[in-house]
Amino acid sequence: MSARIRRSRTTRVLAAITVSGLAAVGTACAQPTEASTGESLRIVLGSPPPASQIPLVYGVGEYGRDSGLDLSVDGNVTITGTHTDAVKTLSDGDAEVLATSFSAILDAREQGKDLKVFCPYVSMDDFVLAGADGVDTAGQLFEPSTRVGVDSPGGAGAIVLNALLSGIGEPRDVHEIPNPRIIESANARTKAWATGQLDATVIHDTQFDAARSTVNRPVLIATLYDNAPGFIKVAQAAGRTGSHRTENWPRGTVPPHCGR
Repeated sequence: MSARIRRSRTTRVLAAITVSGLAAVGTACAQPTEASTGESLRIVLGSPPPASQIPLVYGVGEYGRDSGLDLSVDGNVTITGTHTDAVKTLSDGDAEVLATSFSAILDAREQGKDLKVFCPYVSMDDFVLAGADGVDTAGQLFEPSTRVGVDSPGGAGAIVLNALLSGIGEPRDVHEIPNPRIIESANARTKAWATGQLDATVIHDTQFDAARSTVNRPVLIATLYDNAPGFIKVAQAAGRTGSHRTENWPRGTVPPHCGR
């Protein structure tokens, strides 16, 4: 069974699991004397939802009411353009739940943000390392003439590229690439790859499929689900201080494998 089919079959299950975690946050956000409806729960995404975040968005739209939350995607979910914008939104108090790259969450913790991670996604993402114009091996990324599209440090693209390089046995990492082109979003990297501005980049497999017809000699050099299946690319996080602190979550409302 392909990784893509496995992801499709497990989306509904993960959506139900994820929204149970949101139910816990919603309960913690409510005042002690109020019933928690989830109306005030604000969720921020670091990008338009990739495959790994579909369960979160689907869960909000389809399973919120089953968990006692009056949630909707339009009313409770904000989508930003970059991981840095998403972290800032949470830090500024404009959201209670953050869904973005795991590395961005860890960076925020290192900078003093008191965040608790829950529901990380493993073996559920579709990022790929795509090549073009004869760039079909990882080693070629370290040639000065190879234009490599990636986002800034802490972003999903950069950390995914490191995971892919490690997964296929390449000892060098993204910091040693001599000709990086910093492009923050996967959509923008796809456009640059499709128009011949990049020789290699990290994008989603659906973006690869959509753009490959316009690319000279497109190739999949590596895929996250095949070459780094245990890698945690994205996760969710909430603050451990303030009215939505995770210590206030009712025990048992977050599935054990989503963490506490």
